[in-house]
Amino acid sequence: MADNPEVGVTFTYHVKDAPQTRKAKRQAEETKIPDAITYPTAEAIRAEDNEVEPYLMVVIRDDSGTPLRRMIRSYSSGITRFTWDGKVARSDAPQRAAYMVPPGNYSAQLVGFSNGQFDTLTDLTSFEVQHLNNLTLPATNADLLAFQQRVNQVSRRYDRLEMTYRETVAFVKDLAEAMKYSPGANPADLQSVLAVQASLRAMDIVLNGDASLSKREFETMPGLGDRLSTATWGSYGMRSEVTGTMKAQLEIVEAELPKLEEELELLQTQLKALETQSIKDGAPYVRGGLDKPLP
Repeated sequence: MADNPEVGVTFTYHVKDAPQTRKAKRQAEETKIPDAITYPTAEAIRAEDNEVEPYLMVVIRDDSGTPLRRMIRSYSSGITRFTWDGKVARSDAPQRAAYMVPPGNYSAQLVGFSNGQFDTLTDLTSFEVQHLNNLTLPATNADLLAFQQRVNQVSRRYDRLEMTYRETVAFVKDLAEAMKYSPGANPADLQSVLAVQASLRAMDIVLNGDASLSKREFETMPGLGDRLSTATWGSYGMRSEVTGTMKAQLEIVEAELPKLEEELELLQTQLKALETQSIKDGAPYVRGGLDKPLP
């Protein structure tokens, strides 16, 4: 028994002499003349610890030269073979894959990073992508690609909102604790902070669904994250026509996101004012603060 071969475009390249890190160079020198080994200086130790290790970057571009994916590989000597799965980078997590590219001409290029510098190691190597003809209902127009690109961009916007939301939740919790224990803090301001906290809990239901009810087996509406996942994971792995369910779920997310972004920005403005007043009243500075409002 053996694993199935990877599906995608397989690249093979050879690196004659890979660059070494400062630490590897020092250790190699020490093995040549063991009797002459001296303890590294403080500057050398610090330079070794702060050095970014060498790596290789494989850049995939479409026929127009637009970069679609960067894959990071180990910078080591010898022959290496790996397979690109034929997918572009996710906008919200570029180290991960999104949807499959359509058939057509593409190119790959190898770029090395070492000693704090990038070095283009190869010219563009062209190749053609052709998908297996194994679909019962293949997509017949460009609607699938347009939908996948739309999902990719909405995912990035949602991820930014969700990250800012989590940072705000952590901040308001710390601010409430600081004001609760600070002798000079105004109780009315603390009540305002608690009101913001309640608004954030309501926002959590919109984003992630009602956890209080669902864990008690009540029927609840899905959150925007679940709706976006339906559109994302449903479309990223397919080459058939987009389903009506995927379209409907994405449209709901697109309609709700601007409202939530505006609401979260208003809550952050309130918290910033409450934080400033609490510091004047003697409360301690809270971790991080809210110096960067939602973009």
